[in-house]
Amino acid sequence: MGEFLKTYRGVFFLQVILYFVGSIFEPLTIPVLAGVYIYWMAKEQDKMLMITLLVLLIMGDSRAYYFSYYKNLRVVCILLLSIYTISLMTGGKIKFRPLILGVLPFFIVALLGGLRSPSIGVSISKMVSYFLLIFLTLHFFPYLIRKTKGKVLMDISYLSATVIILGILGIVFYPKVAYLAGRFRGILGNPNGLGIYATLTFP
Repeated sequence: MGEFLKTYRGVFFLQVILYFVGSIFEPLTIPVLAGVYIYWMAKEQDKMLMITLLVLLIMGDSRAYYFSYYKNLRVVCILLLSIYTISLMTGGKIKFRPLILGVLPFFIVALLGGLRSPSIGVSISKMVSYFLLIFLTLHFFPYLIRKTKGKVLMDISYLSATVIILGILGIVFYPKVAYLAGRFRGILGNPNGLGIYATLTFP
């Protein structure tokens, strides 16, 4: 765990910066994140890119008003990492996986349904975000596993454990955040989300 915290101290330091920037002028968090993310891309810090994305996805689930800007940051992160992944594909480092074509019918149906939504912009943006997440899961994630010889899987396990530990500490220090309507949710948005998160990450 100590090695994990040392390796990814930049990721956690970035969260501190985003928190202070967000508390002063929320829109400024987007260029701050984009600048750091593009810098890591230039340095090929692929593990930092992945862990940052996971942190943003987790924090974006929070119901705390002071973390509301994370919902936009995770979209920016997904878009940037997708562009980076495509650049790796054009460079021959990542091979296109035809399996991604299998999800297209579902997203076509989602698109047609989204056009009838009273909030078309929100519906379309969510659809695109989920599609890009699947794209990253099938392309960037396997590439990173091969590049690190599987070590990134242990890093993700440590991150998962950190999320659970922080949630348990919240029982003592921030019970209003750790519980929702009397049910434990940790640092996630709701108890059901925490249950799914724990079920998927524990194995």
